[in-house]
Amino acid sequence: MDPRQIKIIEEAVGVACKNYPCDVAFEALRTTYQGKFWVVGGFITSIAIPLLHGYSVNHHTDLDLLLAEEVDYDQIPTMDGWERTESFFGSLRFKKGEDQVDIWSLSDVVVFQERGLDQTIENYLETVPLTTQSLVYDPEEKKLLGPMGLKALETRTVRINDRREILGASWRTVEDYIKNKAGNIGFTPIIDPE
Repeated sequence: MDPRQIKIIEEAVGVACKNYPCDVAFEALRTTYQGKFWVVGGFITSIAIPLLHGYSVNHHTDLDLLLAEEVDYDQIPTMDGWERTESFFGSLRFKKGEDQVDIWSLSDVVVFQERGLDQTIENYLETVPLTTQSLVYDPEEKKLLGPMGLKALETRTVRINDRREILGASWRTVEDYIKNKAGNIGFTPIIDPE
């Protein structure tokens, strides 16, 4: 991807991180946690796709904050006006209508425990199921990380990044999973042979 395009996405994600609900989520998190964290998931994609390809994919906020260090979720205050719940994986979730904010740490990533991997952002990027998920934004450095994720955005394709993680998903087949995820964002599913 052209470095100018990356810079435009980084700036747009940076601006979004200064606005609601990111600002409220960051503020709640920062009351008890001072360590490194990243914005991960569909939030970045929903900002990048209109900039790169001219169409919108999400009309609600789905913000995921991935923490470098373990934190006591009970110590993070509830975002004003949001319902405090727990995600399927036991991490912290705030919900307000269709919008949600998930806060979790690298220590919550089951694949690290199962495979004995170090809890690093690099290992996270290598073990997410799909190439479009292999992308994070560092709000401190104001940088996107994840060359596979950037390539997926540029080429409007979804490929398998880590087949073992897809097999754990509740889909009938890997192909169904990829087609569903690609269809949700208007990308082409690419199903590579095993």
